[in-house]
Amino acid sequence: MDEEVWSRLNIGRFKLLWPLTIHNVDGTENHTGKIKFYCWLKVHYQGWMTHMKFYLTSLEGDNFILGYPFLYTFNPVMDWQATKLPGGAIQVETTQYSQVEWLVDCYQKKAQQ
Repeated sequence: MDEEVWSRLNIGRFKLLWPLTIHNVDGTENHTGKIKFYCWLKVHYQGWMTHMKFYLTSLEGDNFILGYPFLYTFNPVMDWQATKLPGGAIQVETTQYSQVEWLVDCYQKKAQQ
């Protein structure tokens, strides 16, 4: 998820225990550096809903990237030639985790000790 989109949504985020190195499609390391935070969103598709983890980074023009976790969970039928995902709209809904963010941070710090 793009960090600017995350900040506009006014939802909580969680710190990763270990930062993740990400690479661009061309194999180069992303210029924004390692991913340090993630958030949770509800994703609705074809009558199903699930909570999904979104890593926060700069996507430079894109709001979200739905990758393997989305494809694995919903197993959609793809029209690769038309580059379309038939079957209705994908809806993303915020989940208010900001109230428990501090609690998760406390548990993570205890686990690291």
